Amino acid sequence: MSVYIPADNSPSLIAAPLPRARRRDAATNHEALLRAAQTVLAENPHASLDTIAHAAGLSRRALYGHFADRESLLHEVIAIGAERFNTIADATT
Repeated sequence: MSVYIPADNSPSLIAAPLPRARRRDAATNHEALLRAAQTVLAENPHASLDTIAHAAGLSRRALYGHFADRESLLHEVIAIGAERFNTIADATT
């Protein structure tokens, strides 16, 4: 992607490309990885990424296509859990 900078360095509006939606199979794989991580980590918090990928029916390489590292996967799993907790808490008040 290139950025246009006017010769006079004046401010200008530049249309940034919109984030692309995930392909359907990529979205399905992402969800499968998250579900597998939730299940596997509930049983063994120290489970390897390879174990999580295998539980999702995917390779470890596919997992790294969705998550940069273990921390980013855990962050998303925790965020999902926090969202569920907040939904339940809101319903009980």
